[in-house]
Amino acid sequence: MEEGQRFHLAYMGMTLVGVAAMRDDCHLVQLFVGTRHQGQGIGRRLWMCAMRDAVRRAGTRRFTLNASRCAVPIYLQLGFSPVGAERPSPGGMLTTPMVFTRGGSRHWRRSGHNERP
Repeated sequence: MEEGQRFHLAYMGMTLVGVAAMRDDCHLVQLFVGTRHQGQGIGRRLWMCAMRDAVRRAGTRRFTLNASRCAVPIYLQLGFSPVGAERPSPGGMLTTPMVFTRGGSRHWRRSGHNERP
């Protein structure tokens, strides 16, 4: 938080089940949902919450992230697109740079309906 990150937390009862963190109102640095709670739309809701907060605070229309190999399909479902080749992060993990443009031409699915973010 000292680095300007804003955190959004998802709870089920008293249990923390997911976390999203945004840096500089435009770069998603974390989006995690506990294994037992995956596949329930929690990650999508966390992303939408983080995005709406950044739009409200800074009017952000373009969001970036660096996705691990196993997370790329999830971010594609959320409407992100790869913008470069997989490359090592400063920590040595291979990541793919991705971008999401709010109001762009790509549709995403939520609850079985096509919507625009």
